[in-house]
Amino acid sequence: MDAVFAQIQADLRSNDGLRQAGALLQALQHSAAGRDISAVSKCACDEIIASPASAVCKKLAFDLIRCTRLTNDQWETVCRGIKNDFDFPDPDVTAAGVSFLSAIPSHRLGRLITDCSKEISSCLVSESDNLRYAITETLGCILARDDLVFFCENNVNLLDRVSLWWKQIGDNMLASADAVAKVAFEAVGRLFQEFSSKRMSRLAGDKLVPSENSLAIRSNWVVAMANFVWNKRNLLLYRAMVLPIESFRAAVFPLVYAVKTVASGVVQDLQKLSGNSRGNDGSPRGPLEFGNAEKIVGVSDVVSHLVPFLSSLDPALVFEVAINLLSLADVPGGKPEWAMGSITAILTLWDRQEFSAARESIVRAVATNLQLLDIHTQVSLFKRLLLMVRNLRAESDRMHALACICRTALCVDLFAKESVRRGQKPHSGTDIASLFEDPRIKEDLNSVTSNSLFREELVASLVESCFQLSLPLPSQKSSGTESRVIGALAYGTGYGAMNWTESALEVVEVCRPCVIWDCEGRTYAMDCYLKLLVRLCHIYDTRGGVKKVKDGASQDQILNETRLHGLQKQLIKDLSQVLNLTEQELNRVDIRVGLTGALHFMDGSPQAFRQLHHLVSQVLYYPFYGMSVAGDVDDGEFLEEDSTHTMRHRRTSKPEFGEPVVLRCQPYKIPLTELLLPHKCSPVEYFRIWPSLPAVLEFTGAYTYEGSGFKATAALESEAPPFLSGLKSLPSKPFHQVCSHILRTVAGFQLCYSSRTWYGGFLGMMIFGASEVSRNVDLGDETTTMMCKFVLRASDASILNEISADLQEWLDDFTDEGVEYMPEEEVKAAAVERLRRSMEQIAILKAAQPPPQPPKEEEDNNLIPEEKPKEPSTLTTLTAEEAEHRALQVAILQEWQMFRTEQTTKVN
Repeated sequence: MDAVFAQIQADLRSNDGLRQAGALLQALQHSAAGRDISAVSKCACDEIIASPASAVCKKLAFDLIRCTRLTNDQWETVCRGIKNDFDFPDPDVTAAGVSFLSAIPSHRLGRLITDCSKEISSCLVSESDNLRYAITETLGCILARDDLVFFCENNVNLLDRVSLWWKQIGDNMLASADAVAKVAFEAVGRLFQEFSSKRMSRLAGDKLVPSENSLAIRSNWVVAMANFVWNKRNLLLYRAMVLPIESFRAAVFPLVYAVKTVASGVVQDLQKLSGNSRGNDGSPRGPLEFGNAEKIVGVSDVVSHLVPFLSSLDPALVFEVAINLLSLADVPGGKPEWAMGSITAILTLWDRQEFSAARESIVRAVATNLQLLDIHTQVSLFKRLLLMVRNLRAESDRMHALACICRTALCVDLFAKESVRRGQKPHSGTDIASLFEDPRIKEDLNSVTSNSLFREELVASLVESCFQLSLPLPSQKSSGTESRVIGALAYGTGYGAMNWTESALEVVEVCRPCVIWDCEGRTYAMDCYLKLLVRLCHIYDTRGGVKKVKDGASQDQILNETRLHGLQKQLIKDLSQVLNLTEQELNRVDIRVGLTGALHFMDGSPQAFRQLHHLVSQVLYYPFYGMSVAGDVDDGEFLEEDSTHTMRHRRTSKPEFGEPVVLRCQPYKIPLTELLLPHKCSPVEYFRIWPSLPAVLEFTGAYTYEGSGFKATAALESEAPPFLSGLKSLPSKPFHQVCSHILRTVAGFQLCYSSRTWYGGFLGMMIFGASEVSRNVDLGDETTTMMCKFVLRASDASILNEISADLQEWLDDFTDEGVEYMPEEEVKAAAVERLRRSMEQIAILKAAQPPPQPPKEEEDNNLIPEEKPKEPSTLTTLTAEEAEHRALQVAILQEWQMFRTEQTTKVN
């Protein structure tokens, strides 16, 4: 091999152009084979680049040194050779040298272009098309680079030179040579592209260059080129039209970008950002102002020139034109038809065989610009676009497209709801459920087992989009010109962003099947779903059940909370089944019923968990599942100990769930009435069981009602007397009414109820009611207080202990806040007050009576026999209260017997 390289070096030292070209080609072949050609490259630098040679040899030599590493001395030789080539009489040789400027290292490039600035300017206006092509292409690559911007920041003369070069590159867009015009368009387009990406990154916080002035320098160049393109847009449009079809694509982006920058008013902002009040010729200037009419006409001219190319046979050209037309759809004067035509053209490329490798780009382009369409077109595209996304291969492409689709779908839903609130006609098919109702999508969502990752990505994207909508909208410094495109307006301003929870509820309903998916251990979709459900539970504060109108809740709020409670119940039902949930997921779900109060009452009851889907329970979900070892000692400390001890220690590892995600705001108490079931029994059986129940609880309640006096007496034919208004909710509670005895004339009653607990224990309840009739009962007093004595007996003291823990809460649950608990002290005080008033009335009556006449003395008191004390009766040993209670029971049994007799008579 040394002999071969020696021969190549010998050929390079010869003055024969053919031998030199052949040697360079042979060296390139060895380089392509992976051999070290550093010895040859040194010879090429000295004999070809730094010495006079043909244009072909120069080009081959530059290609050769691109394939190897050069020393500092060799780079110095290369730079000296390029300087010499600027003065070479053959422009092709100079073109070969300037083409290599983009490969010069940054630490040498600044000095080289500073020393050769005049020569570079001369090349840009050379009569040789080849030289102008080479210098324009090279400068287009290096002028927008960060290192050159840094050089211009520290060298004012170089900055002025580069600004002049950009003007000359702009002039070359109108060059007669198609190749020169093409690379000039590409150079300007690269400047715009570099500025857009760098500016966005800079604003996001990335320090791409060490100084803040770099953004101002680039802004100055962009402003100059945007104004140049805008002022000469008609000439540039016609020049681009006569370019070959393969070169026309390079002219599309710079034309559209410049026109959009001027028409949208961005050029004025960039002029302020650049901080330069002088033009390229040194004359003072201000930001150029263009009228709205001129802007609209300019945009329309560009669109009119580009629209015919949407039907081109070149897929790459169709895609390039369509993408750029989409960017013009939301500028002043833009129309939805432009966006619709562009997206339609892009979608036609899906089935083009020659463009099949770029399907990801098709979906990305359509999904990113969906908001530019009107609302009906967006809805019509959702289903088709979802199926296209489903067929993409790369996960990143699917996630990006789904993020755009889901965000736009939520905006469409919010926009439609806001339109209805404003009195407009509702849009059909805009709700979340309708947007994802395609049979294949629904089948995928409702399937328990599926190998598709698409459905998990869809759920995650929907949830993340909901969370994005929940964030406050960014403040706008200036309103600017609003877009005329409905979809863009909905997307940009976020119509109904404060009502995002309505759309989020629909998302939860659509994504609900994800909790029963078998995802082979992946839980990301389920985590996202539960996080959104948690957020909604916190927002609506579902601790106390569905709020009521009397609590100040609106109809929409009541409807949404009802839907949310239904989702919670369905979630508990799904989690209590397993279907195909893995063991890992089962360990991460903890269903807690009644965290306070009723917890010990329900623990261990199999029947209780069969009733879970009837309750609103608390569900804890542990998203961070893992394994931890009990104790603070690591396994590494036992490496030198007995192996059995180590194994025993490892077996003490237990699952570690981390902090749970709670589906309720805080621990809550389930109403005790939800823990009971009606128990049917006859009055005879009821009164037979009643005395044997060991646990007893008595308390007093009161409520006011309207309809005392004559109204209460006249309501004999009514099924619900007015004095029972406080207990009107009892028929809807889990109690069986055994019997009742209602005394309408004096507004009193006795009600008997029976129920059983989930354990199977018996709970009986008697309610004795007595109305406190006022003195003016016959004169029309219409408000009266009903005093109720509640007597509860149960086979187990646990349920009565729960009730006695908070009697007012029990009454609220039992009567729907219709009865107020009266403490015994208040009852006794009220009885004392009634007794005092009665005594006062008796005293008044006695005072009004005439004094009693003294009795006449009998002549013979001995004639009157002395009365003997009566002996106690042996007929009964009941007290007066017990006798009254027994009489009420007899009356109730008689009423029950009469009722059964009447029922039998009617049946016969």
